[in-house]
Amino acid sequence: MHVAGTGIFKYIFTCLSNIIGLGKTKEREKEELDNLHQLLSSQSIRQSDKAFPRTSMCNGIIDGTKMCGKERVGNLAILLGLTYTKEGKKLLKAGIKLNKTTMVKFRHCMKLMLSIFQ
Repeated sequence: MHVAGTGIFKYIFTCLSNIIGLGKTKEREKEELDNLHQLLSSQSIRQSDKAFPRTSMCNGIIDGTKMCGKERVGNLAILLGLTYTKEGKKLLKAGIKLNKTTMVKFRHCMKLMLSIFQ
């Protein structure tokens, strides 16, 4: 689990940043995604399921520094939830389409990766 959290999942968030915009482009959209992630993360603390993985809101979902492997698992779960919100779909739609995939496939990939931790 630790290897996936510190390796594979780390690259998922790097790819997520590139899906929105390469390099320093589309900083506003990336910041909006971080803000939406922070909102969903803060709400996840209030739910009753104690087995939900811990999340990190330190530097945002896209930065990925100062985050342990278990926190990346939690952040991926929050990202999955984020793809079902109207704002999340709006932020990711163009980049996902540009990468010749669909939101359904993007979600399915995250669900499969998270399933190994449940």
